[in-house]
Amino acid sequence: FDKKIDITIICPGFIKTNVTYNALTGDGKPLNVMGEAHETAMSAKDCASEIVTAVKAKKEEVYIGGKETRAVLLKRFFPKIFSKKVREAKVI
Repeated sequence: FDKKIDITIICPGFIKTNVTYNALTGDGKPLNVMGEAHETAMSAKDCASEIVTAVKAKKEEVYIGGKETRAVLLKRFFPKIFSKKVREAKVI
């Protein structure tokens, strides 16, 4: 281990991609629906830019996205509230 290797853990939230649109349903058919969270999410270009900035700054861990990234803190400090919010969350 004579070489120093910097590692940045990237924790993305919702990023505007076709991931939900291209997802498969239980019977294997395409979902063909863009999830609301992805429609209003950060662009992939902006996400990539933030990743590059974090890596250059040698950040150990970075959360990228919108308000959904606050869930990390909510889970850490208020786990019961987090669990309740997850159960109430609207899917797609």
